[in-house]
Amino acid sequence: MARSVRAFVNPAVLRWARESTGYGIAESAKRAGIQGDVLEQAESGDHHLTLRQAEALARFYERPFAVLFLKEPPHEEELETRFRRFPGTPPLPWPPKLISLTRRVGERQTQAADLYQVLGETPLWGQSSFLYTGGTAEQAASSARARLRISLEAQKSWRDRDGYKPLRAWITAAEQLGVLVMQNGDVPPEEMRGFSSPHRDVPVVVLNTKDHPCARAFTVLHELGHLLRTRTGVQSESRDEEWCNEFAGSVLMPLESFRVDLENEWKHSPGIDAIDEVARQYGVTSQAAAVRASRRRIIAESDIDRVFQIIKSREQRRKQKQTEKSQGGDPNRNTVARLGPGFISLIFDALDQDMVSDSTASRLLEAKIDRFEGIRGAIEERAALGDRF
Repeated sequence: MARSVRAFVNPAVLRWARESTGYGIAESAKRAGIQGDVLEQAESGDHHLTLRQAEALARFYERPFAVLFLKEPPHEEELETRFRRFPGTPPLPWPPKLISLTRRVGERQTQAADLYQVLGETPLWGQSSFLYTGGTAEQAASSARARLRISLEAQKSWRDRDGYKPLRAWITAAEQLGVLVMQNGDVPPEEMRGFSSPHRDVPVVVLNTKDHPCARAFTVLHELGHLLRTRTGVQSESRDEEWCNEFAGSVLMPLESFRVDLENEWKHSPGIDAIDEVARQYGVTSQAAAVRASRRRIIAESDIDRVFQIIKSREQRRKQKQTEKSQGGDPNRNTVARLGPGFISLIFDALDQDMVSDSTASRLLEAKIDRFEGIRGAIEERAALGDRF
């Protein structure tokens, strides 16, 4: 019987590759088809893995196979992302899937910056005339809303029961500022509703596709708030979440207009019906509308408390009925959602100008060449829905 070819990888790099993903010995060994004690020995230098085992681990860790042969673990920039989660959720160590996702997002940011360079274009984020320089969340939201160019008339015309029109509109508006918006559904919303990844030229916002579309729209604005504060160095970890929540709520529900609309609805149908109707008008969740009404004391505390109780009960029933859904759907639309229209458009611009090859575009799009036209079609279909969707 032929002997298996051994891979003389660096034990320290092998251990680093595993630990940097957040996976333990048992899960990693299982993926490589070996016993846990064998991987432990390989990481300590007392055993050499076979070539096939080492390659399997490199794929599982999402690292180039050649990295395992480096003299020492490579230096990686510390991840700057902070995840938006449900209030009161206890802090958790980052799950391996989130570690992998944030690393992929960082790689895409580098790729996007390179594409801007080969195209000879200045990144939109650097051209943006809107720059938050301090002040209250309400003041920053007023400036942001003007720069995002979504009128109240357009916003109130959406009235989309499913919430996808508001989501598409706010994603488009954010991308016109130079923020790339990507989506992912690998983890439940309880672990991550969204996060932002700062970058000098191409910041990214990631949304969880398992969250409600209107909640995702809120997350776009919440994370934009984080990016603006990071950009200007105005940060306070103890206050950032509160500030960004207030900023997002203020962009989505301008106070004076929201107050008038809610008070009018409340006169006709006080209670949850009024909150639901105003939420539909502004393309937000009933929870977000109720929070806005509560914080600005538009509705009496006793009344709004009853509304919150109904929303909580309704949400619990919804979760009980909810079943696991497979990714499904159109693969080209899924690609547009996962990578974001802004990043994909950069890739096709570079491809059309012969700045990158088909094979490079295929790697960046994570799709075979024969799917290019389908992805282009999905982008065009999205744009055809209207300037403000």
